[in-house]
Amino acid sequence: MSSRFSHQKVEAKVPDFIPPRNNRFVEWLGRVSLPFILWWNNYEGIRISQTDVERLRSLSGSRTVICSNHSHRHDAIFLFSLSAILKEQFNYIAAREIFDWWPFDFHGWCIQHVGAYSITRGAVDRQSMAMSRRVIVAGKRKLVVFPECEISGGDDRLLPIEPALAGLFYKSLEEVQKIAPGEAVHILPVALKYKYVEDISGALSNSLTRIENALNIEKQR
Repeated sequence: MSSRFSHQKVEAKVPDFIPPRNNRFVEWLGRVSLPFILWWNNYEGIRISQTDVERLRSLSGSRTVICSNHSHRHDAIFLFSLSAILKEQFNYIAAREIFDWWPFDFHGWCIQHVGAYSITRGAVDRQSMAMSRRVIVAGKRKLVVFPECEISGGDDRLLPIEPALAGLFYKSLEEVQKIAPGEAVHILPVALKYKYVEDISGALSNSLTRIENALNIEKQR
């Protein structure tokens, strides 16, 4: 008894890389729109101590990678707010799929023109890694990365850090040493923490009631 197996070659298609297109006018529009964006998403604002602002300003002109925790999908809004406070242009590494969130690629166009570029998660994205090295070595803009590479859902814990980032930072430093011996690449951790400014007991109770009703769960008395 014999059998024949057909072998098919399966190739995973990696989405096209989207490079950054920093545009000062688009960034200015984004900064002017920040109060509305925060209000639309029910945020009161961003609070950062003056000590931390001065610490960040002391790194102006230095090769700096901002490594932030990633507890919420709106984290990038607050890191963009940080660039506005410092009056600097940043670059941001963003998951490839978020460039396609809104119709007609409007969301992708906006974040691309404030300095974001794509990385395809779960794949070896050499174009993105090469772009990151170029941004770090050039040192013209701070680079924002989320080392967890995924939303954790809580700002009091961290998911495992992506180990490939360490290699990226070391390779970038090696390239810097070739053109500017003795200069550093600063890795700056930033913690984002969300706080409610009002009592949310009523909202939580209403949400739980809706969940119970949807699941036909009898409310405990």
